[in-house]
Amino acid sequence: MTPTVRGVLAGDGTENGAATQNGVLEQQRLGSSSLKVEPVLPPSETEIRLRGNTAKLERITRKDASAVVYSFEPSSDTNVVGSCADVPVEENDEGLGTCDLVLGDVNLVESLTSTDKLLPARLAEYNQALHKLANASDSDGALALFNRLRASGVRPDVVTFNHLFRACKKGLRVEVNLLESIFRCMESQGLKPDATTFHELLSCYGRGGAYQHAERLFVRMHETAFSPDVRMYSSLITSYGRSRKPRKALKALTAMKEAGVKPDVTLFNSVMKAAALNNKWNMVVRLYEELQAYRDLKPDHVSYNAVIQAFGHLGMWKSALAAYQDMKIQLLRPTEITYNNLIISAGRGQQWQISAGLFGQMQRAGVKPSVVTYNSLITAYAHSDEHSRCLRVLRKMQDGGACEPNTVTFNALLTSYSQDSQASNRPDAYSDTVEVWKRLMQSSCTPNCLTYDAFVGACEAVGQPWHNVAASLEEMLDEWTASDGEERGREILCNLLLCVYERGRMCDKAYNLYAHMEDKAYAPALVTYNALLGICEFERKWERALQILDDMKASGCEPDGITYNALISTFEECGQWEQATDWLEVAQTRGLFKCTKTRGAELDLHHVRSAGTAQTILRWHLKTLRTTALVDRQRLPSELKLITGWGKHSTVTGQSPVKDRVVQLLAAIKSPFEMPEDNIGCLVASGELVHQWLVKDEIMSLIRFLSGNGREWRRNFAPKSQQGGL
Repeated sequence: MTPTVRGVLAGDGTENGAATQNGVLEQQRLGSSSLKVEPVLPPSETEIRLRGNTAKLERITRKDASAVVYSFEPSSDTNVVGSCADVPVEENDEGLGTCDLVLGDVNLVESLTSTDKLLPARLAEYNQALHKLANASDSDGALALFNRLRASGVRPDVVTFNHLFRACKKGLRVEVNLLESIFRCMESQGLKPDATTFHELLSCYGRGGAYQHAERLFVRMHETAFSPDVRMYSSLITSYGRSRKPRKALKALTAMKEAGVKPDVTLFNSVMKAAALNNKWNMVVRLYEELQAYRDLKPDHVSYNAVIQAFGHLGMWKSALAAYQDMKIQLLRPTEITYNNLIISAGRGQQWQISAGLFGQMQRAGVKPSVVTYNSLITAYAHSDEHSRCLRVLRKMQDGGACEPNTVTFNALLTSYSQDSQASNRPDAYSDTVEVWKRLMQSSCTPNCLTYDAFVGACEAVGQPWHNVAASLEEMLDEWTASDGEERGREILCNLLLCVYERGRMCDKAYNLYAHMEDKAYAPALVTYNALLGICEFERKWERALQILDDMKASGCEPDGITYNALISTFEECGQWEQATDWLEVAQTRGLFKCTKTRGAELDLHHVRSAGTAQTILRWHLKTLRTTALVDRQRLPSELKLITGWGKHSTVTGQSPVKDRVVQLLAAIKSPFEMPEDNIGCLVASGELVHQWLVKDEIMSLIRFLSGNGREWRRNFAPKSQQGGL
């Protein structure tokens, strides 16, 4: 039986092609089988295209004015490509209507390749498809379709590129290099960007935080006589916010006003968001007040939510409540974000009763609390030291089925316990901490570094001896059953136990547990490796530290600041001065331990965790000063300052291990740094005295080197150098 398909046959218009004009179709004889094509007149979106070897063509006349039945005999290797109106059509991943039918030996599939005679229609279809993909936020699909368009020979227009930019804007990620490539492709086609092009590109740069590209595009707009509108300024300001440039955002707002472009509420919201992303809460409040000064502009939900959040961070919980009341007067219904910000704002003011009342108002208003809301309530209770209420919220979430907690929930709870100044006086403080950890293991949440640190901090706050903590966790590990999620729970407990062993200096237990985890194929967490490195630092075993670092890299864990701190301190305490400096420089390439400020005039060691690492950084800093003064022959700053901090967490104010080590090293190498009476958290010296000291010790180092001590020429400012010199 000969299959029949309704459609329009598209040819190339040559004598070897199949003409579709005036309802005339040529017959192409290619084999024994045949296919009847019943075209729709006039041509619609349905299309059939023949591919195959060309044979003798014979004209077949039309039977009537509405439809014609044509016949041809394709061979088995002939492909008939097109879409069919009489068969079910499904949307594929690219959002296009396609069909894929097997009629005898003929495969029918969608094709957007077309002939010159149908180019306008086909470009329109491509643009329509790109529009759908952009709406679906499918940037990958849009790029694939665009490449298909170019391969087919269809010439894109400005609309094509605008849809493509919009698809990239709505995608999961914004790739600036890709956008630049597409824009260059557009220019190579001889197409000039229009206002929509500039808007979509600026929106992409705004989402990606590519403020420099956005600025260059603004210059390009001025060069092409385009005047940016309020939407374009909003995108530029968004890029500043994501790049942590709130002052540039404010300048853009000023420039817009000077250009005669009137701001709208959305633009004010963009500047407020830029300020909020960078914790410029006073700026948020000033922008909100400026917005209120416009008679024809009214703050919306975004405006109120931003200023309520700002008031909360500034400790102005009463102002936050006033903004909430004003919001209701303006007949704006508070959202979940509104209530979350209000609950935290009141909590920061230690007004837990108000936070609880707002939570009740939220439910009565029909706004469903989310996990963020419950986390906000826990945080509010924690600020008021209502730790028992924090645990009740978690119980309500899990046992009452109110909401599934996440990792932030447990972090907030454990952090509140670690910051409880009265924890040692509460008999149930430690049992509550253990209960929270058990609930964490029973949930689907995965603890992170903050979770482990918060649990350890909570145990410290309670004053529980580390051996007792380890014993209770070991007992929990033995009792953990399969019904509790045995393997996952055991893995989490092993990671926590290693942290506890490190704090309690239980070195052998830590190494044995690590070997047990390897046997069980448990995945050590980042905190586990850091704990092991901390033990190596305590035992001063730098060879074992390198072995653990190799294991860490093999597991895919990325070293962090704590990792490098332990490594640097281990080598420093082992007397491996050069290797300690090498690891410091590796860490600095990753943005860590950059403690120098104002061109070397200050070295801030206040936030360094260990004395060994602080000593390495100080030695590196002194070597840098020596290079500046003696090699580069540049003047040192008039005053040099070494900030050690006051040791606020020490038992004696003004003392800390870091500060003590710095003072000892500077005294050992006979430096001119001294501690001023009015600021015991730093040491200072004039640049001239430091320069003289460096010159003197350089000469002494050279003398010792010429006397046969070759190691002295390295001059690493180590505390054990001969005669206390360099």
